[in-house]
Amino acid sequence: DGALNYLWGELKNVLPEKEFEELRDEQRTWIAQKEEAVETAGKEFEGGSLYTMVVNTEAATITEKRVYELFELLK
Repeated sequence: DGALNYLWGELKNVLPEKEFEELRDEQRTWIAQKEEAVETAGKEFEGGSLYTMVVNTEAATITEKRVYELFELLK
């Protein structure tokens, strides 16, 4: 999350306002999709000892992919 937030701040500084607004809308959609994917990944393990690991791993994987996507926008 730290890398994601850092890149977000950098993009806010370098992108034209209109492009950043579009990216912000895209980010809101991404957040909703991430939350849904994490919830889905954890469904099978609700109440179990693996639940936390499964949802955290899913969230980390999705966030890592997004970090690379945002990094590409800075190039």
